[in-house]
Formats: sequence, structure tokens, C-alpha cells
Amino acid sequence: MYDQVQVKSAVNVLQEAPDNILLELRCEVLTVIASLRKKLTIPSDECCGILDKLLAKVGTIEKLKKQGVVESIGPIRPSPQDIRFWHVSTVQRSVKDSTSLLHALFAYRSLAFEFEQYLKNNGLQSRVEELANNLKLSENRTNGHMNNFLRQNGMEDRTYRNAISLGIKILVLETIFGSSGISLLVAFVFGKFSNLNYKLLENIISFLRDENSAYSALGVLAKSLSEFVDDGQKHYDGMF
Repeated sequence: MYDQVQVKSAVNVLQEAPDNILLELRCEVLTVIASLRKKLTIPSDECCGILDKLLAKVGTIEKLKKQGVVESIGPIRPSPQDIRFWHVSTVQRSVKDSTSLLHALFAYRSLAFEFEQYLKNNGLQSRVEELANNLKLSENRTNGHMNNFLRQNGMEDRTYRNAISLGIKILVLETIFGSSGISLLVAFVFGKFSNLNYKLLENIISFLRDENSAYSALGVLAKSLSEFVDDGQKHYDGMF
């Protein structure tokens, strides 16, 4: 074990090391720095990073709300295949326009709702309720239920599995927050939200609920979007 004096000494050695030696050991030094940065990351930093990005999107989100569901979603072309597959695949290819994000959001939720209905029909516990009551259970698998569902519905592509998993995570966030409107915020941070540890969902919600938080306005906005999301889901599901 090392004590503080030894660690401080090591830091000083790095700071005072000649440039030529640092360059010779560049790969080793950068690897250590990357490892230290990961160790020193505070969970709240990750949450704040997501919320800061959302603050920059408030104008866009409010514009969608003002436009209304039909105009914001736009027309959806008929497809012989499951259109939800293409909608989630589109955003996974880094397409970021608002319409594509909305299509993906409703596709994620639709697939998650379908899986939840499958569990209910088979007398199994809701995965969303299970996780909302205990986020630690996110580390447990679904005991093959997901595999059975995917196989029965011909959803062999891994895109479906990932989409349902993210859809469930979105519904869990909605359940804990108490409003479906929060999912519209998620649409603008799909990548970061997908990588966020389940245990940090409560941190996100705490920031949104805290009236003294820099993100309290986002919480108010999220609650005001529930009707948009609910109507949007009905409109989306009715188009295919």
C-alpha cells in the first residue's frame, strides 16, 4: 500500500520530468493518465454532463412541443418490415435530426411495451416495475425471457435486443420520475443515457427535482411534456 506522501512524490516526478523522457514514455504515461481519469470521475459529473447537454437543447425541445405531435413526427413511409427496426438503426448510425430522434424514441418505447405485454401475458413480473423498485437488479438477466420473446417474434438481429433494453431503461426512468415526459429529454442524449449506469438514474432525477438545482427548469419542462409523449406514442403506433 502507498501513503499520501508517496503518491504526491510520484505526481511531482511526473510534473517535473523532462519533456524528452515524457515523449519517450508517451504511451505509458497516457495510459496511466486515462486510467486515473476514470478512477477520479465522480458519478455526479457524468449526470451533470448529460443534463448540461440537455440545457443546450431546451429551445429545440420547446419548439417540438409547440409544433405538436403530428407535425413533429411527420409522415412515416410504409415498410414491409418492422419500421421500428429502421428507426432505432437510424439513430445508432448517428443521425441526429429531431424527427429521427422522435421516431427512435417511440420505437424504443413501443418495443419495450411489447416485451412488457409478453411478460404479463405469460404471468411473469414486469421488468420495468422490477427495476424501478430496485435498480440494483439491473445486473441480473431476464432469465431467458428476452431470448424467448425475440425468437417468437423473429427479432433475431441484435439491434432488437439493444433497443428493448434501452426502451426498458427509458420506461424505468419515467416510472421513477413519475412522468413520461422525461423520455423526450432522453431522445436528445440516447448515447450517453444508454451508457449511464442504472444506479445513477436516481441522481439524474434528484437534480431535476431539486428546486435549488441548476437543472430544476429541465424537471419542470419534462413534466410538461407528458401529454406530448403519450399522444406521440399513440400516433406513432397507429401508423404501422
